[in-house]
Amino acid sequence: MVGYRELLQSGDLGALLHRSWIYPPLTFTTGAVASLLGGMNVNGPLLALGCYQTGRLVSGPAAGFLAVFALGSPLLAEQFHLFMIDAPEAALVAIAVWLILASDRFRNVRVAATAGVAAGAGMASKEQFVLFVAGLLVVVLAREDGWRNRRGIAAFASCALVIAAPWYLANLSELGTYATAAGGSVDLPPGAKPPLLSLASPTPRRRRTRTLRGDATRRHDRRRLESG
Repeated sequence: MVGYRELLQSGDLGALLHRSWIYPPLTFTTGAVASLLGGMNVNGPLLALGCYQTGRLVSGPAAGFLAVFALGSPLLAEQFHLFMIDAPEAALVAIAVWLILASDRFRNVRVAATAGVAAGAGMASKEQFVLFVAGLLVVVLAREDGWRNRRGIAAFASCALVIAAPWYLANLSELGTYATAAGGSVDLPPGAKPPLLSLASPTPRRRRTRTLRGDATRRHDRRRLESG
């Protein structure tokens, strides 16, 4: 994030698309902006808003309240004690899910376009974002002829593409490497990839995984710089 802050301070905004990193730049850029503004954090409020509105749409205000109440779980709360991209991704997933549902299967073009903005921001934050909304999109399109609402679908897709496409196009040749690194399989020893089923405490492994993944990313950056 420090590198993105330096780019913002220098005014070289175009370089944000080409900065060598395994994830898209939006989360780091907004984090850098927040640091320049004194550390403002909007991820928590956005996550709470998305969860409440989704619960309210599905089962009423009580369900929305319970959805927000569940955000106090330790697994999620620890994401807000340091800068990680998982919390912003979760917030954008919650907002996108709410708006997709609120678009009434893309019949409401304006809401569908806003949902596309949220989806595009999610894809501009982390490649795996699509995995969390793909199933919902399939159901929304398949049920009650949602696929016939072409104007809403076009508004959703165009807004998402305008926001997310620039980074993917600028880094098209590196997407395979980025996807592998983002999945956690780049240069990581067995100790950083614990078995699926284990009774051992995950905390030491989680910390070691973060450290080793950061080392692997830095090695990738050096190789890219050396290759020109």
